[in-house]
Order: sequence, then structure tokens, then C-alpha cells
Amino acid sequence: MYVYIDPLSRESDEDLNIDWEFAQKEIAQAKGFQTGGDGKLSKEQQLAQEQVLELLPMVGESNEISEELNKHKSFEVILISDEISLSERSRSARVMVKMKNLLNGNTWLWERPKFLNRRYLMQDLYQRFLGGDDISCPQDEDPFWDPPCDLLIGTSNAFLQALAYGIDMDDPILITDYKGEEQGQMFVKIAPCDAAGNSLGDEYFVEESTELLGKPYHYKV
Repeated sequence: MYVYIDPLSRESDEDLNIDWEFAQKEIAQAKGFQTGGDGKLSKEQQLAQEQVLELLPMVGESNEISEELNKHKSFEVILISDEISLSERSRSARVMVKMKNLLNGNTWLWERPKFLNRRYLMQDLYQRFLGGDDISCPQDEDPFWDPPCDLLIGTSNAFLQALAYGIDMDDPILITDYKGEEQGQMFVKIAPCDAAGNSLGDEYFVEESTELLGKPYHYKV
């Protein structure tokens, strides 16, 4: 690690404690991760920050090994928010590692423990490569390989306020990924109906939504 001090800069770096952790925080900020301190972060945010700082150099090392061994895989640290979380066990943002196949664009999301285990296997494979050993292995033993699997590409939110007035909800809904970027559209229609599933007709309307309190409400999706 090198520290560069601009002699023409008026800002003083004398009071900065420039160490490994400081450098990792700068790298994290450059990659778009928020870092903070002074009690401004919750326990969950502090844990996420620690894991991001821990994983960034490991991910960089994995990318270098992948390139050296021509595995055509890239790795990236990502944060998965509550609503797009792949697991119901945790209700806070989780730190994960995204592996991408550079040949076809396929992606996988790895939990932190899985990535740490794979990283150990990658290091072992690389040491064997440096030692001149044969590193060929069955596909299911290759730390850079994962079988095809279902991947959550994004989430959508359907706003049901219209149903409170007996009005159909029939609008295209955006599908957004963990970055908030649009990945597509989903067409959903939600309409009030009777207990048998029959439409209530275009003339059905509820003037005050409080009229529905305490009463059964049926709808079709």
C-alpha cells in the first residue's frame, strides 16, 4: 500500500491515521458503498460495513486468480436490501458476492460463508498452479463453477389503494433489481369480486373506504 501526498494541496494529512482500514474504506466509497462512524450507524449497518471492508480485498484477489487461471469469472460485493432478500431469516440488508460468467453473462449470488469457502479453494488451486501441478478437476469440484439456479432478478410493488374504493388495479408494474435499476415490467390486474369470483361490474364503487371495515373482501389477481 502506498500513500501519496500532494505537495501543492493545502489540506493537511498529518491528522489522518492512514492505515489498511482507512484504505479499504476509501476503496469501498469509490465503489459506491456508504461508510460512516461516530455512532451514526445502527448495529446492522455497522456489521454490513465491516463485512464489506472484509470482502473487498478478498473479491479483488479472487478476480486476479480468475484472470490468471482463465476462468472467465468476475466477482463483486453487493448489498441486498430487505425487500429483495433471498431469505426470510434476516430483515436487514445483507452483504453478498455476485459471481458473473464473462462469456455468457450468467450470474450467481453467493452468501458470505459460501464465498469464504470458495475463496479458500481458489487459493489452494492457485498455489497448485504456481507449483506446476495439474489443476484440472471435475466440474463439480471447481471453485469457480456453480450449477445453473433460479436467480431473483428484481421485485415489484403493487399499490392496492384503489381496491379500497372498489376500483380495479390494472397497471404495468416496474421490476427493479437490488440497485434500483429497471429490469422489466410485470402486468398485473387485481379486481374486486364476490365470494364466487364473479366481477362486481364497472358501476361498483365505494365512496368511503371505511364502509368496508369489518366486512369480507374478495378480489381476483
